[in-house]
Amino acid sequence: DRVPFSPRMDFWYAARRSAGDMPLEFAGLSLREIEQKLDLATPGRGGRIFRTVVDGITTTERTEGERRILEQHTPAGVLTTVTRQTTDQRTFGMAELVKKYPLTPQGISAEEIAKKWGIERPEADEFALGSYEKAKRARDEGRFDREILPVDVQLEGLPATIKTDEGIRDTSLEKLASLQPSFRPDGVHHAGNSSQITDGAAAVLLMAKEKAEELGVKARARIIGQAVVGSDPVLMLTGPITATPKVLAKAGLKLSDIDLIEINEAFASVPLAWKREVKPDMSKVNVNGGAIALGHPLGATGARLMTTLLHELERTGGRYGMQLMCCGGGLGTATIIERLD
Repeated sequence: DRVPFSPRMDFWYAARRSAGDMPLEFAGLSLREIEQKLDLATPGRGGRIFRTVVDGITTTERTEGERRILEQHTPAGVLTTVTRQTTDQRTFGMAELVKKYPLTPQGISAEEIAKKWGIERPEADEFALGSYEKAKRARDEGRFDREILPVDVQLEGLPATIKTDEGIRDTSLEKLASLQPSFRPDGVHHAGNSSQITDGAAAVLLMAKEKAEELGVKARARIIGQAVVGSDPVLMLTGPITATPKVLAKAGLKLSDIDLIEINEAFASVPLAWKREVKPDMSKVNVNGGAIALGHPLGATGARLMTTLLHELERTGGRYGMQLMCCGGGLGTATIIERLD
């Protein structure tokens, strides 16, 4: 089985062609189709996936089409023309829908979330500083060492090994306060409290219990609940708010039962709005920092969050972990895993 995710599908075509088994096409996913695929991975809800590698990759090396878009030299969050494919209503055939829910850059969505939930810049900066400080501590204590695969590269003609995330910076509230807003002149978000778009790749191995026993593979965790929700497509990034109670209900757990939570820090307002509504114990949330400090390689973030969550459960001896993600266009996903001894 293959379940690849990436905003750049040419990687998968190249990989499958080199392996000689490239699928001829990749199907688009509706909300129901996503839920059906989640059911395949969940014991007691279909559970028909026997073995699959769920992997993802993102690189900032641009395709020619991407370069043409970025030649506008406008910040990613305020592009007036995204692509011809996404702005041409004739292509979509959804003029009335777009009129009701206008295509909105994610940076503007993040600002609207901050406005709706009363999140001011000092609060966003304080959250971002915490992300940097926790990530730096985790790196210095070697918490990431088991989950990062070193990569040998050439830097300025000399061999080098990349084995730590490069986005972690020393910063302060004063430095963050000096940064200019990125999306609105009086906005909350800037380069220091928004996720970094970074290169990255991650993979997790998903296998049925019977197949693992047959192959002699020791399972490290099991999935006990998954949920996908829709959310306002203009606010776009609020899906984790409603995905949280939904996945807890599916797993038969309370929020207090969860030992660790990884929520993607797309923008500071995303986890802060979720905090307002869900009221979690924040000492359990992103304990090793998040995308603001570590980066957000779009195609790889889901697998990266799950990898970090599992390793931290193993390090601390926790039992239950929850992963939450917002998605462009107005989706949210949630997964609860149970660590196995």
